[in-house]
Amino acid sequence: MTIRRTVLMDRGQAERLRRLVRINLPSGTPIHPAWLCRSFGCVPPVRALVASCQTGASTPQIGNPILNSLLTISHCQSLPVGGLSCRLRWASGLGLLVLVLLFAGCRDSRSRAETEDRAVTVATVGTVRVGRGPVKETLDTLGVVTLDPLKIHSVPFVRSGQVLRVLVVRGQIVAKHASLLLLGSLPHASPFVRQARLNLKFALRDLSRAKRMQSNHLATNRDVQQAERAVASARATLKGQGVNDASTIDSPFAGIVFKVLVTAGSIVQPGQKAVLLAPTSGLIVRVGFELEDAVRLKAGLETVVRPVFGRGDETPAKAKLDRLHMAVDPQTQLVQAMVHPAPVPGWMVPGMSVQVTVTVRSEQNTLRVPLAAVIRHDGQTGVFVVHKGVAHWTPVVVGLENDRWLEVTKGLGAGTVVATVGHSALRDGMRVSTRSGATPK
Repeated sequence: MTIRRTVLMDRGQAERLRRLVRINLPSGTPIHPAWLCRSFGCVPPVRALVASCQTGASTPQIGNPILNSLLTISHCQSLPVGGLSCRLRWASGLGLLVLVLLFAGCRDSRSRAETEDRAVTVATVGTVRVGRGPVKETLDTLGVVTLDPLKIHSVPFVRSGQVLRVLVVRGQIVAKHASLLLLGSLPHASPFVRQARLNLKFALRDLSRAKRMQSNHLATNRDVQQAERAVASARATLKGQGVNDASTIDSPFAGIVFKVLVTAGSIVQPGQKAVLLAPTSGLIVRVGFELEDAVRLKAGLETVVRPVFGRGDETPAKAKLDRLHMAVDPQTQLVQAMVHPAPVPGWMVPGMSVQVTVTVRSEQNTLRVPLAAVIRHDGQTGVFVVHKGVAHWTPVVVGLENDRWLEVTKGLGAGTVVATVGHSALRDGMRVSTRSGATPK
């Protein structure tokens, strides 16, 4: 015979007991109070329930559907009539509780394993192998093609006259003996012509008088000869003015016209400069460098010159850094330098803008990594080395650098696999999946 009584337990006590047991029991599941104390300790909620059962109080029962469980605490008293039935029911309830606890434990273990698996982050990165090759450290700047002032020559006029026509323009390439200017005679109203005519008239008159005086034995042969030389000089002067004569001024060598110093209609005299010419090999590139970069430069460094605007198929010109002016231009605040291409390419003409790349330092066979592989992490420069699916942060010491490669002097070996893409969010020890990255050319 079993005596059962029930009382309602408040929500707080029920919730604490539910957290203690850690499972939700179906309604009507029997749990022996003494077993609760032995299994979980007589904490206040359990101790209160056990005490109420032992004193014959009603069994606590939760009727609130929010808790989703109903705990029936059965206090079995061994009576001659119902003792066996009570024990069987108690044993079946205990067995059911053990099964539920085992199932919950397995489910919790599997859930924790799944949570741990999900906690392991796998990132996809691009990788390359560290190898050896050339690394050049360069400086890039812009320049303008011009003529070397040390190689400019002037073409003078050989006689007086008036410029009838200018046949060349600045920057034009001319061949040897090519016509530069057309020079005509001076105008008859020109003061130079009038003076030359007067000088010839006076010279002829002096010669006539000298001959008359010689016939009267008043002048010597020497006086006559001197008068004849004066006439010849006056005639030459008048002819030198270009009277009734037209001729051209020709180029003494093949070159480039740097500047035309006269215009059509100009009156010119012998020895006056007509055109400034430079040989075709006299083209240079005038460039400017920042002051902090100029201290790394010196004459003779290898340089490559490319056109800024062109068809795109022009062959870059190899050149040398020729002259470095260690003075800052007050207008541009740059240090000026001259680059001398040899030979001068056909696409290069005075006045065009070019891109100049100067090789400051170079190594031909050094350990190198792509520039994209090196990042700053925790205040250090390094790379993420990928080994057996795990990324390891590795600090490195770097040397030469350009826009594609970076020299590694310490920290890596040839053949090491490093991440180049997707490595900005990596952490040391993170699992990764890899794909081959593009190697810079």
